[in-house]
Amino acid sequence: MVSHSIFANDAMSNLMQTAFSVVNQYGVHLFQNNYSPVYNSVLANFVDASFPGYHIRSIAIWIVTPLAVGVQIQAQNPVVFTQSASAPLQLVYGFYIKDNVSNKLLMAYRDPNGPYPFENAGDNLSIQPTFTCLSQYLA
Repeated sequence: MVSHSIFANDAMSNLMQTAFSVVNQYGVHLFQNNYSPVYNSVLANFVDASFPGYHIRSIAIWIVTPLAVGVQIQAQNPVVFTQSASAPLQLVYGFYIKDNVSNKLLMAYRDPNGPYPFENAGDNLSIQPTFTCLSQYLA
């Protein structure tokens, strides 16, 4: 017998609070390949940016907000990537977040406003990683 259970909003919120309570567990990466993430994307699908000054950022604090039918998870502060010196043009299409413990892809986002050019010292991109977990049984 197969049955489907509904996750109570409080339980989903508690689960997400626990999952995102470990400081610096998740690394934010920019990707430079012209790729559109799909549900079964893996880390190998992404090519990290490599412009001068680029390094993976960690998110220290996540905010988990209960919604009517799920939860929203958002980084407390924007993550800013800044180029430190001029270099050949590199285009950035989006970002992905990797779980540093399991070494697995958590989420990815291709920005519809991109790609963003990185070529000159001071070029930068600020992102506010946010995602939502919704119940498939919408009210």
